Amino acid sequence: LKVQLSCLMSPAIVVSRDLSEPSQPSQFRSRTKTVRYMLCGGFGLVGLVTFLALYRLPWSNAARLPDAELPDATVPLNNDGTGSDTRKGVLRGPSRQRIQRPWHRYSDRLCNDHWTWSGVTRFWTVVSSGDGPDDSKQITWSIERANTSSKESASWSTGKACGTSKIQKGTALVVIQSPDRFSVNIWHQLTAIFEGWITPRVLQLLKVLPPNISVSYYVPALGDSSVEKRSGIFDWQMLGPTTTQRCGFEHFVRAPGDGFLWDLAWDLPLCCARAPELWRDFQQVLYAGMGLKGDDQNSTGRSLCYVGRPGSDRELSNSSLGALKAVSERVLLNNEPLILRRLIFTRAIPISVQAARAHSCDILMGPHGAGLVHALWLYPGSVVIEILDQEHHGAAYYRNLAHLSGLIYFKHSKAELEHPEPMKSQMLERLLVSAAEVISNKASSSLLVSVKQS
Repeated sequence: LKVQLSCLMSPAIVVSRDLSEPSQPSQFRSRTKTVRYMLCGGFGLVGLVTFLALYRLPWSNAARLPDAELPDATVPLNNDGTGSDTRKGVLRGPSRQRIQRPWHRYSDRLCNDHWTWSGVTRFWTVVSSGDGPDDSKQITWSIERANTSSKESASWSTGKACGTSKIQKGTALVVIQSPDRFSVNIWHQLTAIFEGWITPRVLQLLKVLPPNISVSYYVPALGDSSVEKRSGIFDWQMLGPTTTQRCGFEHFVRAPGDGFLWDLAWDLPLCCARAPELWRDFQQVLYAGMGLKGDDQNSTGRSLCYVGRPGSDRELSNSSLGALKAVSERVLLNNEPLILRRLIFTRAIPISVQAARAHSCDILMGPHGAGLVHALWLYPGSVVIEILDQEHHGAAYYRNLAHLSGLIYFKHSKAELEHPEPMKSQMLERLLVSAAEVISNKASSSLLVSVKQS
């Protein structure tokens, strides 16, 4: 910096000397100026090259986009979709080397490509194509993941007949390989459902599968695995018929073992200007599977639903829950208070019943956890409030899920909501008033938000 300043000041210094010191031969003064300008130009060029080199180093991007700590997850699978999940901890996220990019530019790419029908095929690259055994045809794809250097794979091949039976024309079998295919965690199984749903549709866009085709699903048992061995939360038949046979179909497809929906978990907060049509199409499939119409909401217009996590350290204390109830009774919409409802979902409650209860909520509030997946069932224009503990402060999936679904998302630190009174109630009041302002415009006519004085 000193060198650069001296270079900038040198012409003025030369002029001063020219005016105050005894005159020197013009040839000597000309050479002195030339040497000084050459030195300054050289120092300036070195500084510019150094700045550009430092700017392009990996840690320069990491400073703008902090890396997220991911739990370890190793998922070895056999070719038939069976295998084991050697993950550590309760939450499983993709354990991969993150690619640090300026988040706003990459978020735009996710919104415009990754979550749109017109752009999703750009993430699929053919790595092999040709003849397989028994004169079969086959293609394998490498699938780029969002904001990670690791990739997934999918494959297609011509089907085989079952013994002497003929192959059924116009049919395809999709093999599900995700280790979460029978998970009892709603978020985990949803990631597997999404892979099974989107894969044949991408192959139709790639003109590998014909537009009109009957798709069936083969969901193999997990075998000797550490993950849940139950039937899962969602019924796979909501995507299409399921079968125990792997033969007799014209097309044989292996879906990726992991992938896109997990990218919402630890990656960038999306900044989409609209709900992408790809995601909305997926939601419609889920709505139909749950028996929801999607265009009709059984709501009071002021329903505040709290999804708790009893026994978890993420759950609000009894004191804070009491303050939430008191504040909800003071926040008014057209002079009527918010209606607080506690939602506690267990495995004994069918997912269709859970979805129907959440569908009637105008505000869905709760600590970070799988319960917030129920934001899927909210009517567009509703509000999601996530209470984040320190461990999950950087997780973005419920924020992104809300954003893709056309919902308004708020987050708040759990530690702040555990402050002593009156600070606790003041924070809850500001939070609920903001949420009420949003849902007041969701009703058929705007409602007036006010706070009842205690």
